[in-house]
Amino acid sequence: MLLLILLPLILGGCSVGSININLSPSAAKKATPVSTTVVDPTARAAPTPAFAMQAGNCPEAANQAITLMAYTQSKGANLDPRLELAPLDRRCGADGADLTTYRARVTSATLNMYVIDGSWSSLYLASRGALLRDLMGRLHRLYPAAICKVLIYQGDTVLGSITLGTDNNPQVSCCTG
Repeated sequence: MLLLILLPLILGGCSVGSININLSPSAAKKATPVSTTVVDPTARAAPTPAFAMQAGNCPEAANQAITLMAYTQSKGANLDPRLELAPLDRRCGADGADLTTYRARVTSATLNMYVIDGSWSSLYLASRGALLRDLMGRLHRLYPAAICKVLIYQGDTVLGSITLGTDNNPQVSCCTG
C-alpha cells in the first residue's frame, strides 16, 4: 500500500530521504483561535447600531436614509446614503405624534448618496434623472417645510443633484457619471 503512494514520486524522478508518517492523535497540533472582531466604539455610545448612525445625524435621519437606500437598490443603483436634518432636537428619535411634529419642523434635509459601484453609470440618463426626482419627492413628503437637497457623489465629484426650496420649484443638475 505504501509503495503505491510513493510510486508517483519514484517514477517522477524525485528522491525522498525519509518519510515519517505519525498517525497518533498527540502529533496533531491544535490551532489557537484568534479573534478578528473589531468593535466600533460608537456602537456602545449610540442608541442605534453604529452602521445606522453613519447613515444620518440622528435616529430619524438614519432610518429614513436606510429606507431610501433600499429604494435605490430596487431601482438598480447601489448608493450609500447620509441624511442630515436640521434642526436637531429630542424628537428626532421619537415616534408617534412627537415624530410627526419633528418632521413638520425640519427646515433642512440634505441627502448625500455615494456611488458604491458602477451601477449609477449603468443606468440610462433618463433613469438617473427619474431616480433623483423620486428621491426628492420622497424626501419632500417626509419633511414638507424643509429645503430639500439630494446629491449623488462619486468620491468628491457631484454626479447629479436636485434642490427643492420653499417655492416648490426644483433645481436639477443631472446627471453625469
